[in-house]
Amino acid sequence: LYEAPATVFSAGFLGNANRLDGMLEPQACAHADPALINAADAANAADAAATATITTPIGTLRATCNTPGATAVACFIRPEHVRIAAAAATPPGPNEFDATLAELRYAGEYCECDVVIDGPQGAATLRARVPPGSTLQPGGQCRIGLPPRAIHCIVRPGKAPGITVAA
Repeated sequence: LYEAPATVFSAGFLGNANRLDGMLEPQACAHADPALINAADAANAADAAATATITTPIGTLRATCNTPGATAVACFIRPEHVRIAAAAATPPGPNEFDATLAELRYAGEYCECDVVIDGPQGAATLRARVPPGSTLQPGGQCRIGLPPRAIHCIVRPGKAPGITVAA
């Protein structure tokens, strides 16, 4: 229920979740792109056979295809699955976005942070977690990654794309 909620309500009700509304591109579900399967996901690559291409306000996302035939979707990713690292000089790869670390809050075993992405359709704020002692600083540049297997999409009846960060 936590990792793969069935409804938009349950996704937001059970803990923090970043929400990106988007539109599945035609023929969105295709065979997995090997470039999207990193070392951490390699052990589970067998069940990541199909991915979807989704247009969102922050840009194009690739996610595990769990809504074939849908058009409008709400994509959820939990803060603990958002990868965050120092800014890089190379262009972002698939599902990677350059961002600004807006806020960093100590929460014991992790620090919760808000990152702002300047997407093609406006700015979006996503929540992520980093270990205490991270060298990332508020106001600094960073790069975030959204692993396709960690993005859960739920069918959404014909709404315009948008962004929501659940508190």
